[in-house]
Amino acid sequence: KGVLVLFCLWLSGCSDSTNEPLAQDVYVWQRVWSPAVLEAVAHVPSPVKGLRILVGEVSASNTWTAVDTKLTALAPSRALTAVFRIDGQRTLNLADPALERIVSWSSQQPPGRWSGLEIDYDCPTRSLGGYQAWLRRLKARLPASSRLSITTLPTWMESPDLQGVLRVVDQAVLQVHAVLNPRQGLFDEKIALLWVARFDRLSPIPFRVALPAYGSRVSWNLSGQVIAITSEDHADDASPGTELMADPIAVSRLLEALRRHRPSGLTGVVWFRLPVEGDQRSWSRATWEHVMRHEPVQAQWQARLEPDALGASQILLRNAGSGDGVLPKTISVSGPCPSADGGSAYDIQHRDNDTLWQRRSERWLRVGEELPIGWMRCATNGQEIVIEP
Repeated sequence: KGVLVLFCLWLSGCSDSTNEPLAQDVYVWQRVWSPAVLEAVAHVPSPVKGLRILVGEVSASNTWTAVDTKLTALAPSRALTAVFRIDGQRTLNLADPALERIVSWSSQQPPGRWSGLEIDYDCPTRSLGGYQAWLRRLKARLPASSRLSITTLPTWMESPDLQGVLRVVDQAVLQVHAVLNPRQGLFDEKIALLWVARFDRLSPIPFRVALPAYGSRVSWNLSGQVIAITSEDHADDASPGTELMADPIAVSRLLEALRRHRPSGLTGVVWFRLPVEGDQRSWSRATWEHVMRHEPVQAQWQARLEPDALGASQILLRNAGSGDGVLPKTISVSGPCPSADGGSAYDIQHRDNDTLWQRRSERWLRVGEELPIGWMRCATNGQEIVIEP
């Protein structure tokens, strides 16, 4: 909080808005609207006032993929924004087919269904001038009532073309996650705070901040270069790489700071992405709701033994808290257990008379979920289990 107050004094642009909640939207980024996605969309928590829905993508090779959103199966009571993702490897120009695709899609939509349209394009900073011209052409081809927004990157603040780009559109969404070296994690609230303060000083239009509610698996080659970032596939302990997750406590701190000392141009936040049952790389719905309602989030660990008919016991670890969290570093079982093994994210060690399960990777466990971490067959019964976070 102190960092933001210092920047408010420097910018003279923040207001004390502790009694005024920030507007909250959420990205619906799923490419396939399964029954679980439909269920999540139909029961979005009440603090969320708008859905920003991925409706189409343009790949680096100009392949167009439309998303069947199945909106006709719902009766949405929230504002809907159609989002188009364009691969950042593309260099947009005025004759780019992506523009025609978006205009064509927009012309086919029923009146009143969408309150706006958003372009998600990680434009190289050096190409912002061309992006400005492309956006101007797109804006001229859309209905006059259509509000146009874009996602923006912190690196754009180094370009003199940023303000020209922003003046073309109605709203910007500043992304403050997954923009640095992934070795530093997906999110740092102190750096995000500095970015928000600086963007507020530079932006001539209202903006929102995109907040992370997801995780990724990052893989490197032997030279230390990132070769793969997976954010939406099923989590798999056997896959190479490191699991990263946006820390709900850190995101909570940023959200509270923005609520208490809101920059003058900030109108709200957009969550990425909507938690859906079965999506192991997103926060649990419980965690997301606690954070957006400014309620405490904290993992709470419980372990239990489940005996089988052969005299062995499986160790089950459960998160009984109010927030998703990184698995505990160590689970120790007292007494000699000559037969034992690790599982999931744990390796086993024997120390004196105790058996230890030590975490080998920073996997997260969501609220209410239970994970088998290994098994043991001990010489005696009545073992004590000690969890060291």
